[in-house]
Amino acid sequence: MSSTEISNLSLGKPVSEEDKKLAEGFKDEANILFGAKKFDEAIEKYSEAIKLNPGVPAYYSNRAFAHTKVEAYGYAIIDAESAIELDPGFAKGYYRRGFANMALAKFKESLRDFKIVAKLRPNDADAKSKLAECEKIVRRIEFEKAIRSDQQKKSVAETINLDTIVIEPSYDGALLDEEGMSEEFLLDMIERFKAQKKNP
Repeated sequence: MSSTEISNLSLGKPVSEEDKKLAEGFKDEANILFGAKKFDEAIEKYSEAIKLNPGVPAYYSNRAFAHTKVEAYGYAIIDAESAIELDPGFAKGYYRRGFANMALAKFKESLRDFKIVAKLRPNDADAKSKLAECEKIVRRIEFEKAIRSDQQKKSVAETINLDTIVIEPSYDGALLDEEGMSEEFLLDMIERFKAQKKNP
């Protein structure tokens, strides 16, 4: 459910006390299913709770958690963002999004979320652990990227295009052939060095 749908549902009509109770009932059923590792069924029940009472961030973060269990990380991110939109101080929303981004190897985005969780919940050991793990991965990736870019730099010899080099008409030595330095070329160079001639 997008943030626009949330707005439309929550602004369209006030949620009745009966719908709130029914939504809590669906959430409780979903939690039981989640505990029994019936994640797809739990997702359906969380969805029912959201339909009845779309303004509760916990419903979205719970469904996001269930989505991560079935490796539907894109849906988990959408739900986490809905929870954050409803309550920007809702730590579990950032945690769920951070976890899903981490699973998708979006480590910088994940790091950003875990930093927010660490600020909102400074005593949360699990959040601190995920933050440290994420920081380590981001540092490693940056290091590997730096090494890779160093390795990809071409040597000066590789950048020279021999076809564009103009040979002076006065040059009377051996020439490079297509295979590179021939024996004749090397012997000619040795002789020129011995004679203290400058090789162009």
